[in-house]
Amino acid sequence: MLGTLAPAIIMLIVFLIITLIYPLNKNRTLQLAEDLKKKRNR
Repeated sequence: MLGTLAPAIIMLIVFLIITLIYPLNKNRTLQLAEDLKKKRNR
């Protein structure tokens, strides 16, 4: 049980931290894509 439960709990905690600290919504994703496109055209 420890071999599967502990990693699952750790992965859940990491997932929650990532989603709270770095939220990616549609507007943010589009803005990042636009910024990358501008940098590539230079």
